[in-house]
Amino acid sequence: MNRYRKRKQFSRLFAGCMSIIGIILLLAACSSSNSDSSTQSENIALSNEAKAGESLQEAGEAAGSSDTIPLTGMHQKIIYNADLTMQVEDLDKAVEALKEAIQQSEGYLLEFSDTQTERELRSNYVIKVPAKQFMPFINQLSMIKNRKFDQYVSGKDVSEEYVDLEARLKARELVEERLLAMMGEASTASDLLEFSQRLGEVQEQMEQIKGRIRYLDNNVSFSTINLRIFQAKQSAASLAGYSNPLGERITEAWQSSITFVWEAIQTIIVILIGAFPIIVILAVITVPIWLIRRKRKNAASFYEEEDSEESNDEDVKEN
Repeated sequence: MNRYRKRKQFSRLFAGCMSIIGIILLLAACSSSNSDSSTQSENIALSNEAKAGESLQEAGEAAGSSDTIPLTGMHQKIIYNADLTMQVEDLDKAVEALKEAIQQSEGYLLEFSDTQTERELRSNYVIKVPAKQFMPFINQLSMIKNRKFDQYVSGKDVSEEYVDLEARLKARELVEERLLAMMGEASTASDLLEFSQRLGEVQEQMEQIKGRIRYLDNNVSFSTINLRIFQAKQSAASLAGYSNPLGERITEAWQSSITFVWEAIQTIIVILIGAFPIIVILAVITVPIWLIRRKRKNAASFYEEEDSEESNDEDVKEN
């Protein structure tokens, strides 16, 4: 009987505990559902906006990957450059021939500088010529009368960069279209401001890409030639039939002699300054020895004089 009562009490206690646990779980589920629903209603705009951004990014990447064109079989885009050095006998005639060659090749002069030194007359040019006239123009320059003609020609293939820029530009254009459409459908001022800012960033990137494409197009269409023409002064004097008179030759010889003497004096001064520590050490060693030897010599001469005087006195006494 007692066991039966204990079992009945235990079963009632267990049923009461399970009821309490069920009520707690039910309350927690209700509060969680309410919280989730409120959070979802508050962040629905942000989630939609994030999804829109992700869709735009995926669209851009897809456009970039789908619009990438393989380089095989495409027209190569190469930028040609040349560095030329020409030594001529008559600079004026060479410049006239250069201007005529530029005009015939339908090119134009980009930069120019003229320099005169003691040894030469020099002119530097930066010339742009159509790519199809690049090598013919160099060959035409080599035909100008010259004493020396050095050339270095190089090319840079920008085909891959050009294709990549075009793909990136198309991707940005697609993103621009999507942003414009979303701006038209924006329902709040914050969404409109967000889309406007992103549109400005995309358009700025597009302008940078377009600028780089224009730069490549211009350098592919027109090759660059850096030309240095110089004439030695000696050559200019011989062309003019000019010879130095006797007075100028004497002056030049006199100036050369003075220069040689001055350089010799400078060399001696440098040698003395460099050997100064050695001279000091030798002086420290030799001067005391010289003083001691001089003192001894003076003492010896003094004793010799005394001996001679004593001998003289003895001679006098004997006489």
